[in-house]
Amino acid sequence: MRENEFGTELRTGAYAVSTSTTPTAAAAIRRRGDQRRRRNAIASGALAFLLGAGGGGVAYASFSHPVSGSNSPSATGGATGRASGAPAAVPGASRPGIVAVTTGGQVEVLNSTTGVVAATLTGMQDAIGDEVAVSPSGQTVYFAARQDCGDKIESVPIGGGKATAITSGVLPAISPDGTEIAFVRESYSGGPSEISYTCGGVDQTKKAEVVVRDLANGSEQAYPAPPNALAWPVSHVSWSPDGETLLVSAGPATGTQSWDLLALNLASAQYYAPLSAGTAGNTDIQPGEGSGNYYREGAYLPDGAIFVNQLCCTSSTSSNGTVMSSLLLEITQSGQQVKQVAEGDLTRDHTSLDATKGWLLYLSGNDLFVSDNGATPVALSSGFIAAAWVPGAS
Repeated sequence: MRENEFGTELRTGAYAVSTSTTPTAAAAIRRRGDQRRRRNAIASGALAFLLGAGGGGVAYASFSHPVSGSNSPSATGGATGRASGAPAAVPGASRPGIVAVTTGGQVEVLNSTTGVVAATLTGMQDAIGDEVAVSPSGQTVYFAARQDCGDKIESVPIGGGKATAITSGVLPAISPDGTEIAFVRESYSGGPSEISYTCGGVDQTKKAEVVVRDLANGSEQAYPAPPNALAWPVSHVSWSPDGETLLVSAGPATGTQSWDLLALNLASAQYYAPLSAGTAGNTDIQPGEGSGNYYREGAYLPDGAIFVNQLCCTSSTSSNGTVMSSLLLEITQSGQQVKQVAEGDLTRDHTSLDATKGWLLYLSGNDLFVSDNGATPVALSSGFIAAAWVPGAS
C-alpha cells in the first residue's frame, strides 16, 4: 500500500477501502463523481438487503467472528440494512440519536432504534469521513466537505437549514462544553505522494496539523508535526471528558506501517506526534509491551476510559496482506484492557469510533454497529463513512 494511501482514502469515505485490503488510488477516491456515488449506493443497498434477509441470529456473523471468554460477546444478533425494510431494534433502554455521513456525501439523522433515516440535513455536496460531530446541546452538526484542493468544516442545524462554513479542515470534534472545535488541517489532497502534489498547476507541500478553534472568536491554537519528523497523518480526534486532552489517532508514519494513539495535552503540548519524535506534552497509549499489537483508532468514553480498535501485529499485516487480529476494546488510559466488545472482520477497517453514556458505535467498513454498555454490537444500518451520537437525544 502506498504511503498515506490508507489514511487519505479513509477521510474520503471510499467504499473500496473499507471492504478490501487493496483499495483504489487515493486521487480517484477523493474525486469520485456521480457515477461512483450511484455504484456505492447500489453496493450498500445490496449489502443491506443481504443483512436483512439473514433475519435474526446470523447477521453479525457476516461482519465479525465470534470470540471466546467471559467478556466475549457471541456473534449472533438480529440486524438489518438500510434497504431491508425490516430494521431490528437494538436491545436496551432508550438510546441517543445518531447522525451519519453516507457514502454519497449526505449528512443524515438516523432513528437509532431502527436505523431508518429520520432527516436529511445536506444534499449531495460530498461530505467526507471518518468523523462527524454534534454539539453538546444536540442542536448543531459539524462535518467536513470537499472544497477544491482542500476540505472545509461546516455546520448545519440538526433540525434542518442552510450549512455554514466555519474554516478549512477535516475530522471535526466538539469540546465537551461546546465552545471549541478540534480538527485536522492539511493541504494534501490525494496527489502522487504524501509529501508533494499538484493542484491547479501549482506544486503543493503537505502541511498537516491538529487545530483547536474557539467557536466564539475564531482564534486558533495549532499543534503541527515537529520539524524534521516523519509525517504522521491523523485519522480521528476525540476530546477527553474534562476538555483538557485530545486523543489523536495517527498513522501510518512516512515509510512505515506504524500507527499510534496519542493523548495530546492541550496546555503543554507544542506538536502532535508520537513520543519517538521527541515531543513533550504527549502520552503514547500502547498495548502491553512485546504484544505486537497497536491501536488503529480510539475515542474517549464519558468516564475517561477509551474505546479502541486494536490490531495485530507490529508489521500491520500478515504475509498475505490481511490484518491478523482486530478487536474492539474498552481500555484504561494506560492501555490496560477493561472489556472486549467484539472481534472485527479482518478484511474491514473499523473507524468512526464514538461513545456516549451507556452506548458505543463504530463503522465496520460502511456498516454501522451500536453497542449497549459494551454488550454484543448490533449491525444497525449500512452505507456510511462517518457516524456519531447525538448528545441528549433519545
